[in-house]
Amino acid sequence: MDRSRRIYLAIPVLAHSVALGPGSLSNTYASPAISSVLVRTGRLVDGALRRLTDTRNWSYHLYFRDALQPGHGGFEHTGMVRAMHAYSRAQHLSHGGGTDEYGTPINAIDMLRTWFDFTYVPYRGLQKMGYELSVSVEEVRDVYYFWQTIGGLLRIPDDVRSGLDDHESSEQMGAGHRSSGREA
Repeated sequence: MDRSRRIYLAIPVLAHSVALGPGSLSNTYASPAISSVLVRTGRLVDGALRRLTDTRNWSYHLYFRDALQPGHGGFEHTGMVRAMHAYSRAQHLSHGGGTDEYGTPINAIDMLRTWFDFTYVPYRGLQKMGYELSVSVEEVRDVYYFWQTIGGLLRIPDDVRSGLDDHESSEQMGAGHRSSGREA
C-alpha cells in the first residue's frame, strides 16, 4: 500500500489531472449504459462539476497512510461512492429507466469500466502524453493491488477483477471497454 501511494504521489498533479480527468471521463461516458443513467437523472451536465470534485476528493483521501482502514477517510469516502452509486441506480429506476437495453444500471461491468479509469486508462494516458513513470513491474503491480483492494470495497466481484494486476493483463479488457458499449 505504501509503495502504491508513493507512486501515485510522484506523478505531477497537472499531468495526473489531465490523464484522470478528460482521459478517464471520455472512457466512462463513452458507455451508453453509464451515460444513460446520468442523462435520465439529469446529472450528465448539471452535476458534472460536482462529480469531478467528489471524485478528486475521494481520490485524494485514498492516498493517506492507512486510508483504507475502517474509520479512515479513504474507507469512508469509498463507502460514500458505493452509496452514491446505489442512489443513482435507484433514481434511474424510479424515473422510468429500464434494464432491458443495458441491464441493471451501474452493474459490475459498469463498475469495472470505472475501475479502469483509475488504473489502466490514466497510466496509458500519461504515457501518451510523454510522461513515463520510472517504476518497476513490481511497483505497477503494487498500484493494481491497491486498486484491487478498492475494487473489493466497491463490491466489484472478485471474478470480474481477477487477473487484472498490471497494464498488460488489463490491455485486452481495457481496450474492449473503450470500444464497446456494455461488454468487454
